[in-house]
Amino acid sequence: MPGNALRYLTSLCAALLLGGCMALNTPEEASTFWELRMNNPPAANSPAAAGGLIVARVRAEANLDTTAMLYREADYEPRYYARSRWIDRPTRQLQTALIDGLEAAGTADVILRAPTQLSARYRLETELLALEHDYRGNTPHAVLRLRVQVLDQDQRSVLASRVISLREPMTASGPGAGVEAGNRALDEAIERIRTVIVQALADAE
Repeated sequence: MPGNALRYLTSLCAALLLGGCMALNTPEEASTFWELRMNNPPAANSPAAAGGLIVARVRAEANLDTTAMLYREADYEPRYYARSRWIDRPTRQLQTALIDGLEAAGTADVILRAPTQLSARYRLETELLALEHDYRGNTPHAVLRLRVQVLDQDQRSVLASRVISLREPMTASGPGAGVEAGNRALDEAIERIRTVIVQALADAE
């Protein structure tokens, strides 16, 4: 009888431990992953520039070069969502979105992703300065801020340097609405970057 009781208690403990482990891994506790991507590519409305364009890797400070997703409820207090993350580092997703958008717009005759062994006359350098959901105020916003530079590698000169800052209203609170607003801001940012490049390359001719 004591042996049967011991086996019963052992089985009961194992079942409780298994149930606890399963509870820790319920879908409610799992992370949700989100994409930073272009939804509406800019239209091709200008001739492609000759000479090719290299899109460099996007730079960012360590707090932005991570899959953790930032939000802000008070000044000087950035925080990360507990269970919402980017599917890849925003810097990598931004580089892909820039290439796709600039190709769709016919910005240059050849667009290359850095690093590459191939050469091109022009180079786009981008730095991610801000990417967050801002809950200060009555309406939450997705914030996207980029510094872009267009370089002429043949002439070793900077053709253009701009800071592009966007605040897109969110339709609701929460990471999902923030990502949707952020992607709308990204569409606008790519259109503005295309305009900067086209104007800079035209002035360089």
